[in-house]
Amino acid sequence: MVPVRRRGAFFLLARYRPRRRRVPLSLVLCLTCLLLLARDARAAGDLVARLYSLETAGSSAAKLSLSSSALPSAVTSRLSSYSLAWSDLSGLMQRALLWDSGFVFASPVGSSSASGAGDAVQLVQIFTTCSQGMGDLLPALAEVKTLSDNSSNVCSVENCGIIGHFLPARCPAERVIPLTRCAVYASAMAGQKQFAGVYWAEDGRSMAVPEPVVRRHTPEDTQASDALFAVHLTDASFTGTESCQPHVEFILPCRGVADNVDVSSSSGSASFTANSSSFTEIDLCSATPGAAMNAWLELESTPAAETFSTTAIVLLSVSMLICVGLATSVWWLSRSRAWLQDAYDRAVLEGSWDDGSWSPTSHLLGGPLAPTLAMAGATDEERLTPMEVFFGARPRSRRSPGIRGTSALVATTRAEITLSNDQLCRKSPILRGFVSDPAIVTKRISFAQLHFLRLLAKGGSGEVWLDANTKETQTEP
Repeated sequence: MVPVRRRGAFFLLARYRPRRRRVPLSLVLCLTCLLLLARDARAAGDLVARLYSLETAGSSAAKLSLSSSALPSAVTSRLSSYSLAWSDLSGLMQRALLWDSGFVFASPVGSSSASGAGDAVQLVQIFTTCSQGMGDLLPALAEVKTLSDNSSNVCSVENCGIIGHFLPARCPAERVIPLTRCAVYASAMAGQKQFAGVYWAEDGRSMAVPEPVVRRHTPEDTQASDALFAVHLTDASFTGTESCQPHVEFILPCRGVADNVDVSSSSGSASFTANSSSFTEIDLCSATPGAAMNAWLELESTPAAETFSTTAIVLLSVSMLICVGLATSVWWLSRSRAWLQDAYDRAVLEGSWDDGSWSPTSHLLGGPLAPTLAMAGATDEERLTPMEVFFGARPRSRRSPGIRGTSALVATTRAEITLSNDQLCRKSPILRGFVSDPAIVTKRISFAQLHFLRLLAKGGSGEVWLDANTKETQTEP
């Protein structure tokens, strides 16, 4: 399927890849729970749950040297239904799928591992009773114990390992065949010699990676219906107590069937006889796919969560840095204008010489800002009248103790003073020239030298005060 074209910068957020069908999250959770339950409560002989436990525990196994062309149709059809390829599966999952589909390697005794012999090694199909899976084939311990009698101990079950048991090889095969729940075409095992060893062992909960292989336990010339085979999970021979390990691998016995027995994929009826006496009649079918294996395949076919590529992460990081830089620049410019305006206001209100006179280089006169004019906002007691500002008065908190004033002087806010004087100086070139004239500036009376006695007159453009020392009046323009 051709990927959908993505436009804009968002194509970096995902990789181009073929689309797979989406699986609802609830279904994924249910499948995971099913696999976890199968892992924690696996039945005896359930290799799928065992292999899944190994997979989730971080174990691994080499992939089977078996090409896709050599796979049985039952396996390829299951892979196709989940849009998977044989090479997509891990080594553990490949073993689980073959086992759950009812296929086991058949390798002659003495050869190397069947799973690593490539396409030259034959896969043998294991048939089960209809509606049963591969996890239901191992006869229970209680059933096997029914083979022993009081007259002899040839079929007495013996202990092995921590919780394992096994049936001695001396027990006659014809006594075990009625307990078997699986069957193998005897012709598929043609050419394999008899294996002298145990053909039933209880599951000892081993956690080693299984390598299932089918072996013959009766002579080659035995009639197909009397033949006994067994599925072993290792290449090692199990001959008795000397072969016991703490955790025993189970051994699954299966009977042989003749080629004329028709087994369909759904059901087929066949009657088996041994020693000319009918003993069992069962329906043979291909192994029923297990729910745990289906859930595992479903999870494997679910698309992996899309992740950012390295290029996308780098470009996204650079874009974020550029955006942060632009935002910081805009903020700095806006704040700079506010700071400049605030500095200008402070210069208009507070610029003065140390003697209290108006500085000829103040911002009001067009000169640079004096460094001594940095001061925070004044309180109500520090507000100045227009006349105080014009004569270079400092805020009252900075005045010398000898300066006296009245409440009439505290009438205007800083903002009003700044606006008023700034507008006057900008609109009146005459006033601006008068204020900056050196002759006026050098002869100006310091505001600190004035002592206001009382207000004599007040008009729209000035006030007349009586000086306490000179008894002369000073007029504010």
